[in-house]
Amino acid sequence: MNTRARTVITLLSVVALSALPWSHSVQAGSGLQRCQNADGSISYTDRGCAVLGSKPMPVPAELLTRIASEQSREEQTAELDAFPEIAETNYTPGRRSPLGGCARSKQQLLADLRGAFALGNVNRLAESYHWVGKSNRQAQQQMLQLERMAGEGLLEAQLFDAQIGLGAGDGSAAMLQLTLGQDQPRQVVDLDVMRYSGCYFARI
Repeated sequence: MNTRARTVITLLSVVALSALPWSHSVQAGSGLQRCQNADGSISYTDRGCAVLGSKPMPVPAELLTRIASEQSREEQTAELDAFPEIAETNYTPGRRSPLGGCARSKQQLLADLRGAFALGNVNRLAESYHWVGKSNRQAQQQMLQLERMAGEGLLEAQLFDAQIGLGAGDGSAAMLQLTLGQDQPRQVVDLDVMRYSGCYFARI
């Protein structure tokens, strides 16, 4: 294989490879070169463009960001692999900050609920609940139920689209099935996922 074939990465190849972990020798902004060839085509190389008889061009910021992100993820994974006890004992998922606003997707709602259960905080769990139309008495009853749920702990949470079951016409967007009971008999709780004012909430 000649030098040009070894060093040049075509534009299509870079698009495919940018989704994969990159070697630490390829440093975003310096090691990766974007070159314009004499025929106007674009090539990428980890050597200087002059070696190819090409003119250097700026590397797209989006590509540099993706490379840097993959490098960071690769480094974090390597650290956890080197110290597995850290991953097992120190990692606790959390819920988004309230400043992040409401859940804008069903998947985000699922992540918020998982985070609230991980924190064991009923107030964070209540942030994801659909309170519209509840009287004060109903709200107090629901809060007590949420408090019991938070205390039981979450084993598993699954999201099901409302279109695959019945009841999709009642305003529900999906269904969440929670399996509770880390330190006691397991309990399955079904929650309706409601879309309200562009946000997603859970309702018992």
